[in-house]
Amino acid sequence: MEQAKPIDTTAAEGYEKQILPAFMLPVVKDVIDAAAPRPGESVLDVACGTGLVARLVAPLVAPGGTVSNLDFDPAMIAVGRRLVECPTTVGLTWHCASALTMPFEDSAFDLVFCLNGLQFLPDQAAGLAEMRRVMKPWGRLVVTVLSSVDRCKGHSLVLRGPPVPI
Repeated sequence: MEQAKPIDTTAAEGYEKQILPAFMLPVVKDVIDAAAPRPGESVLDVACGTGLVARLVAPLVAPGGTVSNLDFDPAMIAVGRRLVECPTTVGLTWHCASALTMPFEDSAFDLVFCLNGLQFLPDQAAGLAEMRRVMKPWGRLVVTVLSSVDRCKGHSLVLRGPPVPI
């Protein structure tokens, strides 16, 4: 039986150490405050990265709440699983899947976050429709974007990969 190759978490660890504290943390704290998660609520973080939202929201939905994390990148999920601790009265799950076809039932979540992830989806409208599908009819959706990926020079370069020699 062939052994699975270990996941390279170098980029995810760099994101956690460099990007989150300097750039994401202040914005995410403000957004979570505005969303006002309550005890017992079910929360989904789409494009969860290394689980910053889960770390901040889990104590707020205790007791009895749940936090589900979804990201397409297995390295982000691996780092998040190592880092996120939450109260024992909160259910915490991780899902490595596409935001365009989420593995959740209809109307499953009270609160859905997608913080600075929408611009990376290949079809933003389909991603938003999928978020709406998994959100309860009276639920809350919180989405933040910097700008389109093509206007974010650093992100655009990373997504394109290394230059091809001519």
